[in-house]
Amino acid sequence: MIKEKTVGKKNLQPYKRFVTAKDWKKISLLAKNLQGKKIIHINATPLGGGVVEILKSLVPLEQGLNLNAKWYHLEPDKHLFQITKKLHNSLQGQRVSLSKAEKDYYLKINFKIAKAIAKLKPDILIVHDPQPLAIMNYLSGIKAIARIHIDLSTPNKDSQQLLLKSLNNYQEMVFTSKKYAPKKFKTKIFVSPPGIDPLTDKNRNLDIARAKKICSDFGIDINKPVLLQVSRFDPWKDPGGVIDAFRVIKETYSKAQLVLCGVIEAQDDPEAAQIFQSVLEKVGNDKNIILLASPKDLKGYSMDLAVNALRTCADVIFQKSIREGFGLVVTEAMWKQKAVIGGNAEGIRLQITNGKNGFIIKTPKEAAEKALLLLHDKQLQKKMGKLAHQTVQKKFLIPRLLLDELEIMNKLFIRQVTHTSLTPPVLS
Repeated sequence: MIKEKTVGKKNLQPYKRFVTAKDWKKISLLAKNLQGKKIIHINATPLGGGVVEILKSLVPLEQGLNLNAKWYHLEPDKHLFQITKKLHNSLQGQRVSLSKAEKDYYLKINFKIAKAIAKLKPDILIVHDPQPLAIMNYLSGIKAIARIHIDLSTPNKDSQQLLLKSLNNYQEMVFTSKKYAPKKFKTKIFVSPPGIDPLTDKNRNLDIARAKKICSDFGIDINKPVLLQVSRFDPWKDPGGVIDAFRVIKETYSKAQLVLCGVIEAQDDPEAAQIFQSVLEKVGNDKNIILLASPKDLKGYSMDLAVNALRTCADVIFQKSIREGFGLVVTEAMWKQKAVIGGNAEGIRLQITNGKNGFIIKTPKEAAEKALLLLHDKQLQKKMGKLAHQTVQKKFLIPRLLLDELEIMNKLFIRQVTHTSLTPPVLS
């Protein structure tokens, strides 16, 4: 039911320049308290999405602190992922609900996952997002943290109740925004936005000549305006709205190009192929829209290097999300000193101060207006991009997230729990 994702240990020393002396010392002290503890992170998939981006740096950094940290993910289950995608959409406000049969299957699989977790005997269990969240319905005696990354500001009530029943079994809960946290759990709540790793291939500085070569290999003319959105093909990311905005922009910049990069690799997102098909139909014969949707489209380059090159060369970056738990794609673009045009979603508003380090928009028309403003005014691009980078430097880098993680794990040991045991599933 679960499989370990093996990652290499990361040395913390290169990250020291991103941390205050006080916080650097605090990281070391908090890590010492956790020596010898077995820490397990579990999420849905080893590929694609913001949770994976976090874990592929956070777990190696925890190991670099000599913590016994491991990362497990669910083995692919098409039916489960169809159900949990529906649950995800419902929790983000879509008017859909799980049937009794779907709830029963979800709980049955979570019981099986719980059995596998019980055999690993973790001292600390960190469960990321709803897919495996119900495992603590069936486990006791484990110090457990629920880490919810999605936007819970307007949940479907039926799905919210399913979520709350599971959350009752966690000692601590971590949310990206106060607005996502259920009020009934005030004493258990820890608010911690995600952070990006500035030293990955995706986020480090890339030589401009190499970036241009990579973009040229994708069929992009870097001598003409390049507009970009990097996102899963997902209804919440509104790729259709980005295309609508681009067509308004083309009335002024007829040779502008739009790149939609969303390589379909996340196993837990069965909607992606369907949404991509609708994007294809909307694009039609427009040769100025370039879609990067499969590994072969990347011409042998890694996803991280490809995205770095695209962001390095882009004149305008969109993230026109309708809902966004946080949106690491926004953070990454801001780190690259880009003024992002973002949708009016809570996760994006946490990062962008409208008109200062980027723009918040609601409609394709507004998105086009802000893009045209940036294309006309290179100095504004530069000024906003610099402020965007400073925002990420101050608030949204992985060492700060690591410190938050260590603090919440230390907090767990204030609470006492009994021996580890497995209880039978309770189906709805």
